[in-house]
Amino acid sequence: MLSNPYEALEFGEVAALLRRYTFSPLGFARIDDLIANPRLESADVASDELSTVAECAGWLRAAERADELETPPVPRFEGIADVREAVRRLSTEGIVLDAREIREILDLLAAAEVHRAALLKDPAARPGLHARGSAVPDLRILVSELAGKILPNDEISSLASTALSRTRRFIEKQRQVVETSLERFVRKYADSGALQDRYVTMRNGRTVVPIKAQWKSRIDGIVHGASSTGQTVFVEPLDTIVQNNRLVRLREDEQAEILRILRRMSARLRSERSAIAATVTAVGDLEYLFARARFCVAFDCCLPRFRSPAEGRVSIREGRHPVLQSLLSKVSRRPVPMTVHLDGGLRTMIVSGPNAGGKTVVLKTIGVLAAMAQAGIPVPAESAEFPWFDRILADIGDAQSISESLSTFSAHVSRLTAILQSATRGSLVVLDELGTATDPEDGGALAIAVVERLQATGGFAIISTHLPELKMYGSGAGGILTASMGFDEARLSVTYRLQTGVPGQSAGLDMAERFGMPSEVVRRARSLKGRAGEQVEQFLSELRRQAGRYETLASEARAQAREFEARKREIEDQNARRSRELRRETEARIEELARKLEKRFQSALDAAVRRVQSASGKARRSVRRRAAQSLGGFRRAVRGDVASALGGRAA
Repeated sequence: MLSNPYEALEFGEVAALLRRYTFSPLGFARIDDLIANPRLESADVASDELSTVAECAGWLRAAERADELETPPVPRFEGIADVREAVRRLSTEGIVLDAREIREILDLLAAAEVHRAALLKDPAARPGLHARGSAVPDLRILVSELAGKILPNDEISSLASTALSRTRRFIEKQRQVVETSLERFVRKYADSGALQDRYVTMRNGRTVVPIKAQWKSRIDGIVHGASSTGQTVFVEPLDTIVQNNRLVRLREDEQAEILRILRRMSARLRSERSAIAATVTAVGDLEYLFARARFCVAFDCCLPRFRSPAEGRVSIREGRHPVLQSLLSKVSRRPVPMTVHLDGGLRTMIVSGPNAGGKTVVLKTIGVLAAMAQAGIPVPAESAEFPWFDRILADIGDAQSISESLSTFSAHVSRLTAILQSATRGSLVVLDELGTATDPEDGGALAIAVVERLQATGGFAIISTHLPELKMYGSGAGGILTASMGFDEARLSVTYRLQTGVPGQSAGLDMAERFGMPSEVVRRARSLKGRAGEQVEQFLSELRRQAGRYETLASEARAQAREFEARKREIEDQNARRSRELRRETEARIEELARKLEKRFQSALDAAVRRVQSASGKARRSVRRRAAQSLGGFRRAVRGDVASALGGRAA
């Protein structure tokens, strides 16, 4: 009895969330297809879908920003009709669609052309959508040929054909002739008392006058019925019959021409039926892409990544169940996120903890996020990575099977048997409350055996339990990650936070006391509790205390590391600023020194030149010697100035 895992994981509720962002019957049909076939063909197909959904989400965000004038309008799908049945009927030769069906097809093709043009605008930024746009058939010629022939109220336009336009002009003229004839009749009998009312009306497609019943034998004409009271008869005057006959024939000609126009339009659509069908599919697919993109933006989702089951890992960082997130958002709250990493030889996780602590939510979150990823739907998390599972198997809940006369435990074992027979190395197995609904000792032994079998199979398994035997087994066995749901022992309340590395305490008696169980009953229950169970609880409690201390130390270490990193960046920034300031100060000093040196050098040089020029021939040698001494003194002064300006960096 292998149950539908997607029903167990409530995948239909996720589909219901997507319906919020869907606007046409074609989009709703794609959501229905999702429920019937939630898993895509391969990881490559899913990755391609997710990448294109990300392009749509980026487009939505860009359209909401101030630069939306530079962004093409986001495709809209309101008002698009479900034309699939009409397109299917076109495959039958000779079938004539009615005006509404043809108009709806043309409206869809016109919308598709607008979408196609928008998708083709920016291939570099949106390559996936560009490829989708390129695949939409170009039916502009067809639309231009048939556009305007059917009015929004589904009447055929007089411009649809010359013959229809001419016939309608004749009808209008003939209608005026009939009205003139009837007006003469009404004037003739206006004062006789024969008329029930001075107006004309239609009966059986003929224009008639209401006459008092006692006058019908005295007026030449044809009676076309009577009122419900019998006091009024509707008479077509004899003088008007010929004109009415002509009007009826003209209206028959009009209907024949309309039928001819619809037949011609249907034949033209039939000639492009394959392209029209492809366009209908493309529009539905495009709306489904944007529905997922709107969901992605609204639920702050990420794009999951895939690996093969052999090398893969289940890694969810800050994951949230979308249905729970939707419910809590109504009261301005968010679910407590969860982080899980299973990798390499660590492929089984056993979750324990208090009742109503969120264990089932954790299981459903992991299962439904994996299912969403394989359906090409972004997942509410900071990051997520999954193997490409060949199947997802789930047993969640304890419903009996009355129709098959199965107890809760029998139904549970029946589902477990089917799961064990179907599980492979590429599977994800989700089991809620494994081994329950029977004697705890038997249930614990059975649960351990099931876990061992799943480990031998090699797939991924997420299991919740209250059984002490399974909790102890998970703490000591290899390849198993133990986890617990948070419980505040001081407040006797659950925290809904998943903590890995330590099993959880069921805290059943504490929870019973919190929910109002009489204190004397709780005390008696504690006194009756077995010594072994008490030792297990003490062991688990000590493990949790140690895990809590470890988490506190780890949290403090992380905080200190963050503080150290911040201080390091601050010091680096200060050094960089000081270095820039020193460089500017040094450059300013050098600039000032250069100006001083240039001035002193020019003065010394000018004095030396003057002395040499003023000396006589014999004294010139002595003058040169004194000039050389002056220049030597100048060099020493320069060295002193440089050393003073640059400090120890004078060299």
